[in-house]
Amino acid sequence: MGALSSKYIPKTLLSRRLPEFSGPRETGDSSVPVARYLTDGPLQSAVERYDPPAFLAPASYERHVQSDGSLTWELLTYSVWRDRVLREPDLGLVPGTERRYLRLPMEPAPPPT
Repeated sequence: MGALSSKYIPKTLLSRRLPEFSGPRETGDSSVPVARYLTDGPLQSAVERYDPPAFLAPASYERHVQSDGSLTWELLTYSVWRDRVLREPDLGLVPGTERRYLRLPMEPAPPPT
């Protein structure tokens, strides 16, 4: 463990207290395993449950989902957010929130309140 390594002090202290601590090692990139989640994990039915964003051609959406493309996670989370937050009429504003609207060219306007 060099002086410039990530978390040098906690790792040094841990290796002194627990000799079996492996010390420096390669770690993952902390990304979500989108491919596994979509094929046999908790997101199996999410693609069918949520409509694709209106600003993306259906063929493009399918291509991203089938190939687990780099935008798959972002497209899916946008669709979930749109349906569960943006379009939820019973979801009130947090006190102090300022109401602003950003409408994408193909998205319908939000309902007036």
